[in-house]
Parts: sequence; C-alpha cells; structure tokens
Amino acid sequence: YGEYLFEWYFAISNRLRRVSDGVCAPIPPSEFLAWVELTGNLVRGFEYDILSAMDLAFCSEMNSELKDFRDREKDKSQNKQK
Repeated sequence: YGEYLFEWYFAISNRLRRVSDGVCAPIPPSEFLAWVELTGNLVRGFEYDILSAMDLAFCSEMNSELKDFRDREKDKSQNKQK
C-alpha cells in the first residue's frame, strides 16, 4: 500500500545532487514543496513525515558508506606509501 511513497521519494531524490564534500545531505523541505507544486500530488502531513524519515535513513546509510569508502581509500594510500 505504501509503494507510492517509494515512487514519490525516488522521483524527488533522483533530481537532486545529494552528495557534496563527501556528505549526503537531506532533501530540503523547499524541494518537497516544489515537487508537490509541479506534480500536483497531494501530500498529507503523515506522508511528508514518512518521506522525511525515509530521507534521513537514506542519508544516514549513504554517509556511513561514504565514510567506509574514504577509510578504504586512506588505507590503500597508506599501504602504497609503505
């Protein structure tokens, strides 16, 4: 029943540059509002809350993966210098 929320989320998220300076930033509320105005979709408060929670979870996981990637790259660089 909530599949439409994933569709909405990825429709919004895929249009933004999410990673800057090695950090994944949450979607600003203004982007959600612009998307609502452009698509005409009616987003109820609880749906926005779910979309925001999905985004925070996505950013948290992405930032963890980005940190792991940086750590691996640092290890590779240090091993080459030895």
